[in-house]
Amino acid sequence: MAPPSSALAPVSPLPFAPEQQGRYFLGAGNPARLAPDHPADMVLGTSHLVDTVLSEQNPLPEGEQVTYLTARLHEYLPHLAQVLADAPTPGAGPATHQRLRAIDRARAQAGAEIVADPLGVRIQLVRLAQVGQEVLSLLLGDGDVDGAPAGFSSRLVHESVKVTREWRIPGTYPHPESLVMVTAALTDSIRGMCSCITGLLSHPERDGAAHTGVRGAAVAAIEATRADPGCGLVSATAHAVCLASCAQPLLEYIERTHQDSR
Repeated sequence: MAPPSSALAPVSPLPFAPEQQGRYFLGAGNPARLAPDHPADMVLGTSHLVDTVLSEQNPLPEGEQVTYLTARLHEYLPHLAQVLADAPTPGAGPATHQRLRAIDRARAQAGAEIVADPLGVRIQLVRLAQVGQEVLSLLLGDGDVDGAPAGFSSRLVHESVKVTREWRIPGTYPHPESLVMVTAALTDSIRGMCSCITGLLSHPERDGAAHTGVRGAAVAAIEATRADPGCGLVSATAHAVCLASCAQPLLEYIERTHQDSR
């Protein structure tokens, strides 16, 4: 059972974009803000934050913006999850299961400590936004996000793969917090992408060599997520790099297939 809204801590003001009714803006200095005390404000403001992080038209924010956005999403996610928990339920079945899973994911992500390492916190920011997008999608009745199941975000995969490239340099090892964050992000992403690929391959027209080849890549990727990362930083880093190598071709296939279908 969801805890009552009164059990949640009060929130600090949330920035709004200038196009949102022209009343609020996200500025670098002293931005105008609104402390949302209504579910509609919570949804509107969180949607702006999620778009800022996940929009493929914009690069991922850098520096202090990453810290700021991470803190805001970290703070607001449990409240957004509560809005979803308080919303009328559609009854038993997959929709209810999806809703409960999204609520649990939002609370778990918001309950985790904010990573101190600059590389790790970038991945954490994208994961927070991804879960926020999932909850928003269910609240607004949009169904699955971008046609993909929970656990999949192209930006999350791109950022995780980019981070692991630095770890391929001999003698270079990650901050332990970043390693844990990236490994979890890639593991979840691979599982989500494999579910997405299963759906894509169910179409009869996708039976050529290119489509058949991705089946083997998906099986290998799932096996990689189940592999023992071993003990120690060297072994765990190699495991994360292996996951990144498995994730990249899956994402390329999904993006190419979606592009071809437009």
